[in-house]
Amino acid sequence: MNGDLYSDEVFGAPADRSFGFDDTKYQWNRGHWKFIQEKSNGSVKAYSYEDGEEIFDSPESKRDAYTTDFITNRAIEYINKQAGSASRTPFTLMLSYPDPHGPHDVREPYNTMFDDLHFAFPQNAVLGLNKQPAPPAWSRTKSREIRKGVPLDKVKEKIELYENSEYFQLRQRQSFGMIKLLDDSVGRILKTLEDNNMKNDTIVVFTSDHGGTMGEHNSAGKGTPYKTSAGVPFLIQWPRKIPAGKHIETAYSFIDFVPTLFNLVGIDTSELGLTGLDASEDLINENMLISDENQFRFIDQAKGKWAAAVSERYKFVLSPNLMQPYLLDSAVDPNELTNFFNQEGYKDISKKMRRALLQEMEEHDFQLMKRNAEVIYLEKPACQESRDQLDGDYIFTVCANYKKAALQDECQNPALKAKCPVTCNACSKEWGKFMWKKRFFSCSKVARKPLKIKKKWCKKWSIGNFCRKACAKWV
Repeated sequence: MNGDLYSDEVFGAPADRSFGFDDTKYQWNRGHWKFIQEKSNGSVKAYSYEDGEEIFDSPESKRDAYTTDFITNRAIEYINKQAGSASRTPFTLMLSYPDPHGPHDVREPYNTMFDDLHFAFPQNAVLGLNKQPAPPAWSRTKSREIRKGVPLDKVKEKIELYENSEYFQLRQRQSFGMIKLLDDSVGRILKTLEDNNMKNDTIVVFTSDHGGTMGEHNSAGKGTPYKTSAGVPFLIQWPRKIPAGKHIETAYSFIDFVPTLFNLVGIDTSELGLTGLDASEDLINENMLISDENQFRFIDQAKGKWAAAVSERYKFVLSPNLMQPYLLDSAVDPNELTNFFNQEGYKDISKKMRRALLQEMEEHDFQLMKRNAEVIYLEKPACQESRDQLDGDYIFTVCANYKKAALQDECQNPALKAKCPVTCNACSKEWGKFMWKKRFFSCSKVARKPLKIKKKWCKKWSIGNFCRKACAKWV
């Protein structure tokens, strides 16, 4: 990518996009540029990694221009300026690092710092690709690392080739290099505060906009409710008021940041109409471990592909079309592979979190609610068979394989019929509720509909599959 394609005008902010900041010289809206240069006339220009490698031809110039270093240096200059002013008035500095992020390149010596390590392909990705168990559709495992469509008997070989590839190993090494540089840079800022005797009176918050899976669940990106994707750190330091070593396990969310920080510094938010929760008392009280398993926070996926309720231990997920609800338990399954929804011992928490999420979805008109044409299951369908790899004589296959005409005769085998009751048309049970067009229905309600309406509804596969008894004529 040619550096000339970048415009100096991307830096700075229009008057209506300053977000309350006085100085926006180094602010930009989008982009993960790897090098930044401030010219003698004060203008700022950004470069791709390839262009920066050519333009900044010495280790020293690369260090000064690499984006993480560049904005760290500007931040340190700003702090030193504030410390040296006579007034020492309060200030706010927001520092947004583009890294760690693709392109997966980092300056030396961080680009070779982890060359002696071999990175294993994550275990939850290995199990997911083998469909042991099969991941839910919202996991987005179909495209990122190992492409969809690898036969199950070839998965092990494919994983070994991919894990040992230079592409995977280099990307992991470079990602760790970016993180190490980021860690060192934050350390430099904290040292600057300490050197200027500002540490005790300065609130420092370290957080992120989202996580990154780095191969977990066979994905390199974001956009899923898994902890490594949706979870973010919230580290805060204020020696004057917040006890060092405090650990908060209670679930909080982005919308809680503003009321928490405002109240922390004595700004009353009761009249501001904020919807977030105030966690300032959790931060400043003397309890070193804060835990409230009954506090739920919620995620509205931007495209309506799923919605989730999250507590400190559990995560409940709803998504459209043939996807049963998911309940993940991080205490017993940190890899987030098993669906505990309505299993023995989980029925109460399943019901409680489902009720809380549905209430939040209705109250705030979640994107998932707007997908009117799609059915959202609120129960596990009585006849929904497993998508996992089968065992015994049927190893390396899943039930869906036997929908093919050439394999349909296998359904005469009682063992396969028991494993795949939907595929083998051996189940007529039904129960439970579903949501459609922002309204709640049950199979018994479908059964009571006039024939014309019932036929129309049942021909919608997601309803017919769910209510197999009521829809027996059309499934």
